[in-house]
Amino acid sequence: MSSDKNRYNRIWNIAHEEGRYEDAVSEFTAFIVEGPVSEWTTYARLHLGDWYLNLGNEEKARESFESVVDINWDQCTTNHALGCLEHLNSFHETRYPLHNSGRCPICI
Repeated sequence: MSSDKNRYNRIWNIAHEEGRYEDAVSEFTAFIVEGPVSEWTTYARLHLGDWYLNLGNEEKARESFESVVDINWDQCTTNHALGCLEHLNSFHETRYPLHNSGRCPICI
């Protein structure tokens, strides 16, 4: 397994197994800044959007999803990010709060 994949998986576990979203956000942000654009840093950007939603920061979530679209690494992650942005826009336009979990249902 590549070192990027190992690092990605370790940070993923911080968020999803331990529920430490703030720590995971810091770690993935460093991972993105330190590494070249790759499959793993693109996934990290996508998941940052979800974790920012968990932390109640819709603006940062939107920025994360938009960065995935801008990179356009592959069609799957780009479509996923576009779906999350569409979901955020529909909630913003209708002025309904984000659903109970604070997570985009597309990102689950």
